[in-house]
Amino acid sequence: MNTQHLPKYPPTQMYVIHEDEEFAWLEVSIEVLSELKIAHRISGSSYRSGETVYIGEYVDLPIFMETWLMHYDRTPDDYRYFRQHCKNVGDGQCAYIRSLPRFSNED
Repeated sequence: MNTQHLPKYPPTQMYVIHEDEEFAWLEVSIEVLSELKIAHRISGSSYRSGETVYIGEYVDLPIFMETWLMHYDRTPDDYRYFRQHCKNVGDGQCAYIRSLPRFSNED
């Protein structure tokens, strides 16, 4: 995903959700996490490759989603709106994400 600045209107670029039969991750740039001021809240259950963070669905995705929705003046539980800005890559070929370094907000 290309690095982007978060405007006050929703992005036209779609966030990618990688998923397999066991788990899912949302792909975002570290810059977006910094702009939302939540990088320090992302746990080691997420992964990082360079400037890309793969946010785990159970612990960190709810944090990202709520903050992202509030940034765009939506209610924090407007999941349908959030999903309109995502696309799934559910080909089962994303196991490599588990081999990436765990996210550390000390990076």
